[in-house]
Amino acid sequence: MSDINQKNGRSTENRSAIGDQSETKNEAGYEVGYGKPPKQSQFAKGKSGNPRGRPKKKDKRPIRFSDAMSERFLEEEAYRTVTLRENGQPIELPVVQAIMRSLVTEGIKGKRLHQKYAIDMIMEFEKLKYQDKLDRYIRLQELKRDGEVQIERHKRKNLPPPELLPHPDDIVLNPMTGDAYISGPQTKEDLAHYEQSVQLRDHLVLQSVHAKKTRRTPLARCEDKEECLFLVAAHLVNHFLPARYQWKEIDAISLMMEYESMAKRERERLVNTEFARLEAEWLPLRGITPETAEVLERVRKQWLDGGKSEHRP
Repeated sequence: MSDINQKNGRSTENRSAIGDQSETKNEAGYEVGYGKPPKQSQFAKGKSGNPRGRPKKKDKRPIRFSDAMSERFLEEEAYRTVTLRENGQPIELPVVQAIMRSLVTEGIKGKRLHQKYAIDMIMEFEKLKYQDKLDRYIRLQELKRDGEVQIERHKRKNLPPPELLPHPDDIVLNPMTGDAYISGPQTKEDLAHYEQSVQLRDHLVLQSVHAKKTRRTPLARCEDKEECLFLVAAHLVNHFLPARYQWKEIDAISLMMEYESMAKRERERLVNTEFARLEAEWLPLRGITPETAEVLERVRKQWLDGGKSEHRP
């Protein structure tokens, strides 16, 4: 207890000593301490400590024409959903579609002004659509022509074909209907997918030949008859490839004959090598139907469940 009192006494003495040091008196007898700054550092009487005053709050700038707010407002209103009743049932439509429907409905009822507006609007839309179609045809026609010129130039100089995306052969033009579209890769990513699809198709033919040689052919029912699952899958993959990548006439038969002429060990080695590579690089195929995807998934499971081990030498 005595020790604690001694400590408290020392701390009290220290605080009083500090207080004595801080609370000094100036020449005029003014005590300087906490809340009592020296007079020379105090604000002068009648003079503000903040001569500039509090900064004024900036007024919100009014909306101007240059902000183009009306475009945003119009877009929000045009696609805002409203609830209407049709045939006694509530339906939800965007505002713009609701206006179109009202316009056409009134025109059907015989109101000439509504008929005129509706017909004029439809004709204007068809005109714009036709112009877009024509522009696309001209653009792809020029792209196809330029690509063919480049390929011919490389051929004359005995150079390898240029890597063109899209390839001129993949640009399809129909002058009778004015339709123009690209049936093939347009980017390097597309190209990688199509090249892998071609490799997968050819490997499926290889699997089909090897399964036949080893008498382990997995079957799939196709049009009331059973066919080799691998061969069915190969033809499905080929069907969904662009025209430039599809088999030409007897390509499939030639490929099968090539694989059949291989020695057993060579064919087994190729099956295992190609299987490992395709499994490592497997990418989902594009543009295929759910039925085709189901067949290919069955083929893939066939590989994983024993297709590879069965073909080991």
